[in-house]
Amino acid sequence: MRILIIIVTFNGMRWLPRCLDAAVNQTVSADILVVDNQSTDGTQAYIKDAFPDIHLVESKINLGFGKANNLGMAYGLKNGYDYFFLLNQDAYLEPDTIETLIKVQQLNPDFGILSPVQYDGTGTDMDHKFKVLFKSSKNCRLHPAALLPPGKPVKLFTAKFVMAAFWLMSRACVERVGQFDEIFSHYGEDNDYLNRVWFHRFKVGIVGNCNGFHDRENRALSVEKQLNVSFASYLAALTNPNMQLATAYWKTFRVIERRFRKAVLRKDFSQSSLIFKKLTALYSQTPSIIKTRKRNKLVQSS
Repeated sequence: MRILIIIVTFNGMRWLPRCLDAAVNQTVSADILVVDNQSTDGTQAYIKDAFPDIHLVESKINLGFGKANNLGMAYGLKNGYDYFFLLNQDAYLEPDTIETLIKVQQLNPDFGILSPVQYDGTGTDMDHKFKVLFKSSKNCRLHPAALLPPGKPVKLFTAKFVMAAFWLMSRACVERVGQFDEIFSHYGEDNDYLNRVWFHRFKVGIVGNCNGFHDRENRALSVEKQLNVSFASYLAALTNPNMQLATAYWKTFRVIERRFRKAVLRKDFSQSSLIFKKLTALYSQTPSIIKTRKRNKLVQSS
């Protein structure tokens, strides 16, 4: 069994010592590949000096999250790895996190992606966004028929969506579903990928009593960045192969229309103008969206 931990870095020295130390000291043997997106804070030199056994890919441009992870997955597929573990640079693992996830996945191979419970950086509470999703019965439900390993008590939940800060991906899943779609420049890649996982008849799960820690508190997003995140999720809704294209457009338009109307009623003409521009840009991508939907319905490799 070969495991590849893939970490995308960009000016991550604030978190990297703890992140990499936890990755190196897992209870299962794993290789680590870091794709650095042209950091300027000494990240590359630090990895070479402190972790010489890590395979470091130094990109000459900032590829973003999806394209950089694709380099890691392509490397893993070519070199015969059985599992891929995507780990954020600002995220930390318990020593047995990956081992626990793999044990659960081996007993439940229909789960293509598994995540631990995601706590905040202090470990005192769940990550805020994760908690909202985990507590929502529309997104997350206990899977009573799951087979669970003896020893450490865990529960397995199915989830429509879980953030890609900690993803254990089986090779079978990556071979069938493919990699992140490059129609997404930044944000939305994980939404789109999980839609495709479900379409190709794999499940997505969260393993209880198996923990990861995501240190992303107190990072304020500008209004424009919040809109970028929202419109990336709208693009993912349009590329969703589980939904008819006309239905996806109708539902997406209704959501954007309500957001636009609220901005106008608040007399926030700057935001309403920005929403209109982003809406125009989104719908100009229709030819690419149609091609993406066709491509993502295909089994990527055998």
